[in-house]
Amino acid sequence: PRSTLFPYTTLFRSEAQYQLAQRYERGIGGFKKDAPTALGWYERAASGGHLMAMRALAQIYAEGLDGVKRDPEAAAKWTARAKAATH
Repeated sequence: PRSTLFPYTTLFRSEAQYQLAQRYERGIGGFKKDAPTALGWYERAASGGHLMAMRALAQIYAEGLDGVKRDPEAAAKWTARAKAATH
């Protein structure tokens, strides 16, 4: 689907990237559920400093997500980054 969020993602807007990740993870807003694509958008948003994206990545890597394997090391990395971002 064509989303009004896509133009903002090319400008590295972390909130738009996070919102796209949410849509792909949950399969809402006309988006087909796609965990690997969601993960990519969460990574972009988190790398841009988006706290909720960091927390989402920590949880995804800790628990796994459809098609995304658990990765305790990555979970610990994103948990630490999220904690650092709140201090």
